[in-house]
Amino acid sequence: MCADLGLCETCVDPKPAQGNAGAFAPFAAVPASLCAKTDGVDPVAAAGLPLAGLTAYQALFTKAGRTFTGDTLGDLKQGQKLCIIGGATAVGAFAIQLAKNAGAFVACTASSNDDARGVKKTEACKALGADVVIDYGNEEWSDVLNGQEYDLVFDTIGKQEDWANAAKVLKKGSDFISVANFAADAAANQSNVFKNFLLKSDGGDLRDLVLMVKAGKLTVPVDSVVPFADVPAALAKSSAQANAGKIVVDVAK
Repeated sequence: MCADLGLCETCVDPKPAQGNAGAFAPFAAVPASLCAKTDGVDPVAAAGLPLAGLTAYQALFTKAGRTFTGDTLGDLKQGQKLCIIGGATAVGAFAIQLAKNAGAFVACTASSNDDARGVKKTEACKALGADVVIDYGNEEWSDVLNGQEYDLVFDTIGKQEDWANAAKVLKKGSDFISVANFAADAAANQSNVFKNFLLKSDGGDLRDLVLMVKAGKLTVPVDSVVPFADVPAALAKSSAQANAGKIVVDVAK
């Protein structure tokens, strides 16, 4: 499986290329323990899977992931309720699917704006299986879900007020897990547990995701495949959040 490198993934066609080095190199050397074979998986989907897929998987189910202080992350179970702040992000799209596969009830936030495919982001989240989609441009998620005793909030956006407002939605003592807020004020919400993390590369977790993709239980959201020459434009598109899913770079073109 190609290494997942952040804003974009490389590579679809790992042929050597003159002068191609650094983050968009055609090859990457990593320990075998971090890799997973992708036989039978479309190479574009494989390229877009690791970063966002592992982030969502570990946030919801811990697996190899841990907080910066070594604590476990989510332990989502069948019948529990999850709220995803940022359901239309690539991480959010994976989280919706993974949670529904586990039998959880899923609410998420998204805008009603069209994504790069011309599909409303709220509708895209519904198509992935979200039970409740809240248009954050018109409604505050914590008001809509107030008092509904959710088991977990997964934050992909990082707004400070979301951590504070989560007390209205979460069961007392339940976790608020963020991959975007790294400066939360613990005093702003004393009813819940704030956790943040960055994914841990792990071959076992990656193999789990690959098997889900092969079984048709997990769809990799791919915005586009771009040639190496278009990397600057692809990075600008990703930075502007104008993409609908992962941008995959074919370094051989």
